[in-house]
Amino acid sequence: MWAYLGYSMSEQEPMFVAKEIMSQLKMSKVNGFPFFMYSGAREFVGGDKFLQFRIPNRKRIAKIRVVLDEARDLYNLEFYKKKGFEMKKSKSIDGIFFDQMAEIIVRELGIN
Repeated sequence: MWAYLGYSMSEQEPMFVAKEIMSQLKMSKVNGFPFFMYSGAREFVGGDKFLQFRIPNRKRIAKIRVVLDEARDLYNLEFYKKKGFEMKKSKSIDGIFFDQMAEIIVRELGIN
């Protein structure tokens, strides 16, 4: 498919992974609400094998990064908190399946 469009997979892969993570989280429901509405996530940044977003008005967690672990076909979650003008990694959860991701994020945010 990518060859048909004139692109190699290596040129499109970074944004493809970020868009795939975003679409999977969009389909997730938490207590009957769409994940992004329930969590208040905004300011999305996609990159090479990750999607990052900000969570407003939370003391414990300010930013979340979802990273694809290609070797195991699982996801890793990285939680960051704001310390002054810097972001410090506060917690990391490795090796989770997609269907667990929204529940784990909401639990870590403490809004469930």
